[in-house]
Parts: sequence; structure tokens; C-alpha cells
Amino acid sequence: MVVLEGGAGKRVPTVRDNSNRLARAGAALIRVNVDHPGVPSGGRDRIGVRGGVRETLLAIDAAAARLRQAGS
Repeated sequence: MVVLEGGAGKRVPTVRDNSNRLARAGAALIRVNVDHPGVPSGGRDRIGVRGGVRETLLAIDAAAARLRQAGS
């Protein structure tokens, strides 16, 4: 399972707390946030990305497209 949390800053603790709980249970966590992208320690499958959600998802999509083209 992968949790992709987008834009839930410190003003939305219920979302962050739920994501952290799932990460402690073994889910990978990708947290995208302009101001507070930090992830809890204790796991290698936790990534914090500083940026806007839309821009980050577009960048991920572009990178995936390049990888698909390189593998063709």
C-alpha cells in the first residue's frame, strides 16, 4: 500500500495522523506539501516532497512517461 498525501499541512492533523499511522503499519508514505513535507522517521519507504500537489504529480507523470519511452 502507498499513501499519497497531498497538501495536508499541519492545519489538518487528522489527515497527517492517519497517514503516519498507516506508515507505521507498513505502508509507504509520500507526503507532498509546500510548507511541511516532513515525514516520520523509522522507515525507508517515507518520502517528503516540498512543492505543490499539481506540479508534483505532473512532474511524476512526465518522469514516468520518459521511463516508459526509454524502455520501449
